[in-house]
Amino acid sequence: MPSSTQRIAVAGAGSLGVHVIRALVAASYPVTVLTRSSQPKSLDLPSDADVKYATVDYTSVSSLSAALQNHLGVVSTITSTATGEQNPLIEAAANAGVQRFLPAEFGSNMANSKTRALPVYGYKAATEAKMIETAKANPNFTYTMVRNGVFLDWGLQYDFLLKMKEHSITIFDQGEQPFSTTTLATVAKAVVGVFQHLDKTKNRAVYVQDTVITQNELLQMAKKGSGTEDWKVERVTSEDWYQKAMAALGNSPSGEELGKIMVDLLYPSIYTEGYGGDFSGKNDNELLGVREMSRREVEKVVADAFA
Repeated sequence: MPSSTQRIAVAGAGSLGVHVIRALVAASYPVTVLTRSSQPKSLDLPSDADVKYATVDYTSVSSLSAALQNHLGVVSTITSTATGEQNPLIEAAANAGVQRFLPAEFGSNMANSKTRALPVYGYKAATEAKMIETAKANPNFTYTMVRNGVFLDWGLQYDFLLKMKEHSITIFDQGEQPFSTTTLATVAKAVVGVFQHLDKTKNRAVYVQDTVITQNELLQMAKKGSGTEDWKVERVTSEDWYQKAMAALGNSPSGEELGKIMVDLLYPSIYTEGYGGDFSGKNDNELLGVREMSRREVEKVVADAFA
């Protein structure tokens, strides 16, 4: 059982953050939830959970450093697209003597040069560079990047993988490109696995997946789960999609328009050949204690999204 000296701080309590907090608690880790609000939302945790809340200013290294004293690790699940936004958290973790830092990576294969070059991932590349620089200057500071592909349950719930209510999907190319996908709960389990294997996950990326699937397979599961074959399918080529998004980005958009373009630029890293979206043969499932789902289990996740 983890001791009180193995307290882990979680920055952010959104869709992924809540799962991470619950998984750490279930594994008996004491947890500190970093929050901007003095009235954090209820996390529905066991009554005996060792969970503390610390109100912080995410732009202040001193505020974060004070909150991170005597912590083994920090897991950042902050929703961020701004370059440098996680830098104060990284600096504070190093200042406080935190041993392991997990950035808000949780997604595509940033080791792939094509994915890394997509404008939407510029902030992640900058965060990675900051971590590496910090680790070189502070030998006790280490990091792990968790890469899990697209979130399966979240991607269904929030119309990222397909549009559930409209019964529609945009198929890239032939729809046969395999891609890795993982539920939020499994990603959280992988985070626990990182802390259970600090030496083997030191200063590197780990890859995790619940399954590898194609868009065509997902569509068939969606038809079965929704109880209807009547689905609207829009077909696009990856190249046309990419060029259209890049052209729109060249018009200096802002606000919601910029956000939509950045979301559009996520898709090539998932559905396009050559972008490293299939983690088969390189994942760390066994090390992290993750068992891949059977096809029936994946079908249930899809069906449950329509319930």
